[in-house]
Amino acid sequence: MTPTERKESWSALPASYFDAYTFGELKEGARFIVLPRPGDNRGGGGFKIPRHILIKTSSLATEGRENRPVKDSGIAKPEGRRDEFVIDNSTAILMIFS
Repeated sequence: MTPTERKESWSALPASYFDAYTFGELKEGARFIVLPRPGDNRGGGGFKIPRHILIKTSSLATEGRENRPVKDSGIAKPEGRRDEFVIDNSTAILMIFS
């Protein structure tokens, strides 16, 4: 698909496909991209490289041997990988619908 074709197909999508959500609003299994925070200008290759597509795996994050709950957080992992990490529920994200 050429860039022009991609732009045309994206512009035909409903506006809801581009709404920003928070991590806490997602259901487990949802695919998403984390939006950068103000001042986050480290680069990293852009939004759509595979390691930036994440999957929410749990609505409850725990830590330590006692599995203490981490307040207002859940767990996500990069698509196709096993490593998981904690994400705050207020983190802004874009959902991936496909």
